Amino acid sequence: MIKQRWLPILIIMSCFITGSVIPVYATENKDSEIKSLTSYPVVSEQSAKNLSRSMIHSLTEGQAFQLVKSDILYKEKMEQESVKKARIEAEKKKIAEKQKLEAVDSQVALEKQKTENKEPSGAKMMMEATAYSCNEGFIGGGNLTAMGQDLRIDPMAIAVDPSVIPLGTKLYVEGYGEAIASDTGGAIKGNIIDLHFSDVSQCIDWGRRQVEVTIIS
Repeated sequence: MIKQRWLPILIIMSCFITGSVIPVYATENKDSEIKSLTSYPVVSEQSAKNLSRSMIHSLTEGQAFQLVKSDILYKEKMEQESVKKARIEAEKKKIAEKQKLEAVDSQVALEKQKTENKEPSGAKMMMEATAYSCNEGFIGGGNLTAMGQDLRIDPMAIAVDPSVIPLGTKLYVEGYGEAIASDTGGAIKGNIIDLHFSDVSQCIDWGRRQVEVTIIS
């Protein structure tokens, strides 16, 4: 009976002691946490603003750098493509010019071969042949022959001595080709002919030589 009477009292005392200890422990822990928090360094508002500006500036600078870099790379790429395109065009032009020259050379060779292989029939004679041009600045000029042939349009003409070869005679001259005896000249007397060339350099190259002349008609 005595134990049963003290039991409620013991329970009340236990609750009282527990209630007193727990708040004290919580208070001590709270003070410790507050003290630990106050030990951390505190950043001022101005420092935080400066830090933010610095981060933004760095980010902006990075973006600007990337833009500049991208622009430079793009320009370099375009320049390389332009150089490549110009090189290709130059190569095409070079090839076209080469093909054109080859075609001209082939045509000249073909014409020369035709002339050389052709065996004109008729009376043949050896004559001295000189050269002249209607181009201004070269002695013995004039655009029209004695027969009225316009040398600017039809440059193949031969000046002869009409007493030896009548005007209008069709001749074949070795190394020159077929042409009409359509012109005369003060220095063209006897067994001599004067061949017309449109280019002065051709006259110089021809010079003076002995050739076989065939009277075709």
